[in-house]
Amino acid sequence: MAIISSSTLPILISFSLIIFIAGATEERKVYIVYMGDSPSSEYSAQPHHNLLNQVLQGLSSKKSLIHSYRSFNGLAARLTAKEKERIAGTHT
Repeated sequence: MAIISSSTLPILISFSLIIFIAGATEERKVYIVYMGDSPSSEYSAQPHHNLLNQVLQGLSSKKSLIHSYRSFNGLAARLTAKEKERIAGTHT
């Protein structure tokens, strides 16, 4: 049986922690969220930020939002699978 030296132990603990953290975070992917036709009123990205703030957990909408579309009511954002499902269940 091998004995782990005291200099190797911190490296193993650090490596294990990195693997644990990497596995615990969900991958964010870019999704386009279609919210209907272009609104008749003047364009504003604020409703898109409001929607993202409702579904994002601990992440600012400014970090997640990639683009707000003007030709139709929609946005592109980095979302986890759970956040995507929450947006899909939201009625705007």
